[in-house]
Amino acid sequence: MARDKDFKPDPVRPDPVRPDPVDGDPVDGDPVDGDPVDEELAASGPGAPPVHLAAVDLGSNTFHLLVARIDQGEPRAVERLKFRVGLAAGLLGDGTLDPQHFALACDAMRRIADRMGGIPRAHVRAVGTSTLRSMRDPGPLLDAAAGILGVPVRIVSGEEEAELIFAGATDTLPETRRDRLVIDIGGGSTELALGSGHRPRSCLSLALGCVPLSRRVLAGGSPRVGLADALARARELCRDTRLDGLLESGSDPGIEVVGTSGTIESLRDVQRARGVDADLLTLAGLRELYELLAAAPVLPMALPGLDPDREDVFPGGLVAMIALWERLGFDHLHWAEGALQDGLIREMIPLPEEGLRARTLAALKARFSVDLQHAEDLSRVAAALFDGCVDALQLNPEHGELLAAAASVHDVGLAVAAAHHERHGAWLLRNAELRGFTVDERLMLIALVRGHRGAWPAIAINALTVPLRPVCARLCMLLRLTVILKRAASEPLPEVAVRQGQLELRPGRAWCEEHPFLTEALDREAALLAVTPYVPPLVIRRF
Repeated sequence: MARDKDFKPDPVRPDPVRPDPVDGDPVDGDPVDGDPVDEELAASGPGAPPVHLAAVDLGSNTFHLLVARIDQGEPRAVERLKFRVGLAAGLLGDGTLDPQHFALACDAMRRIADRMGGIPRAHVRAVGTSTLRSMRDPGPLLDAAAGILGVPVRIVSGEEEAELIFAGATDTLPETRRDRLVIDIGGGSTELALGSGHRPRSCLSLALGCVPLSRRVLAGGSPRVGLADALARARELCRDTRLDGLLESGSDPGIEVVGTSGTIESLRDVQRARGVDADLLTLAGLRELYELLAAAPVLPMALPGLDPDREDVFPGGLVAMIALWERLGFDHLHWAEGALQDGLIREMIPLPEEGLRARTLAALKARFSVDLQHAEDLSRVAAALFDGCVDALQLNPEHGELLAAAASVHDVGLAVAAAHHERHGAWLLRNAELRGFTVDERLMLIALVRGHRGAWPAIAINALTVPLRPVCARLCMLLRLTVILKRAASEPLPEVAVRQGQLELRPGRAWCEEHPFLTEALDREAALLAVTPYVPPLVIRRF
């Protein structure tokens, strides 16, 4: 949420500073770095009451607040607020902060404290970044922050900031076995982190900020001259030899490059408004934006999709991104919602051994009271069917994981009603936060739950990209057969195989006589699949 247009900073000085702690002990309610937050938070997990947390980022351009709830053991964002302060613009040549920006900072922190309300201060983390690192004496602002927010503000190094950003971004992205390079262009600096999972192997911070670069743009006399000067300066900063270690990674097609936070979010929003695939930025697209700004009569300028509060810092962020892209040489960049604040939240919560997908599915099953034994049994049957025909159906192990996921949550719709629960389940998943799954995987999961029984989910499957339609159709076929076969109490399962372009199920005469209802269901399924695209015909062998 941007700063209100009509708000004026309170001219008075900040709230009184709390008394200093005695004998080095923290003030009552303050968290202690490195210690568990408290027993209530440590015990949070599936079935536990929700616990609220807050993360405050006093950034160089914007102050951020993330309020999260620990629900079924996982952090879920409740609200994300941002207040434009422009702290870096208020940093004077002698390293002090001018009174106007000091007042703006205090006013924004009062709003943040008001929104945090009754959240226990032991559940709050607050950090300061580039501008606070650059201040000659940040003490007055830190004291003001402690008095207003009720918690101490930790000034993090550039490397620590990059590590938090990496943890926050990867905690909101789909799981992958690939390495990731995470980039955040802030008001006063740019942070980069390279690694896998949630922990980076390499972190660095550059003095490449959108605020000082935008000043160069606006001081250039004309947009084209100012942009050229700022781009030259950004390229100079990107000659930093510490980037050499990332050069090979940046150009490696096996590395996923991810961008997050204000500058890259603004680039995404502007590109989206221009009809470009906004979640996949390219250097060619950024150069088109550069030419658009260079041809403008004056800067800053309003752009469709651009938050008016970022108009004055957008040009500097653009040239910083272009210079960094040219230096590292990657092909494209994905957007991630998670940022430093999400990393702070994750600091307070032990990272479980289970992967993000597994935790998401566990939370769904707990929230909608799924029968866990039934879900486990169904997943086992689905895996057996999948293993019997994976190669013949041109599927791969990742498809098997998606089938198992769908099997484990196929009946979440029972939490709404038994009648048409496949529809209710698809609706629930469509509106759920399916962390750990890509957009395509989410759509496939929804289609599978929608089609696990009843009518064939033709609309949901046809909404997928063309290459995914046969994959989803074949997985749906296996899930529907799984649901039917799981109703039989007898083991082992009927033999399944693909022969001469047909999916053969060999239950045997005795099984068919023992399960007349299920045999009829299989016959109906065979009739349906015979007229369904992308799937082989189903043949039921009774001998």
